[in-house]
Amino acid sequence: MNTKKHLPLNDTQVEKATQLFRAYKHPIRYKIIDSLLLHGNLTAAELSSFIGMEEQYILEQLDILTQSDLVRIKQQNGWAQYVANEEILIRMKNSIARLI
Repeated sequence: MNTKKHLPLNDTQVEKATQLFRAYKHPIRYKIIDSLLLHGNLTAAELSSFIGMEEQYILEQLDILTQSDLVRIKQQNGWAQYVANEEILIRMKNSIARLI
């Protein structure tokens, strides 16, 4: 057995990837990201309207998405607007494509 081989990822990288996929996997969070990609920057109220769920619940899901960096907050005209982090989403998609 070759004990000199090392895994290509360290613990921090694996933890970050796990956090990203867990955040993305949820069906409502998936709808939030999809809405942001389709419509651009949106407020929580606008997302609530598009998705058909209470704004407070949408805000809870947005908190998870922003903590994982899948969504970013932009202040515009005194309102918090949310935007999908396309760079990370593309990197995730490419990583998955290489695995399959």
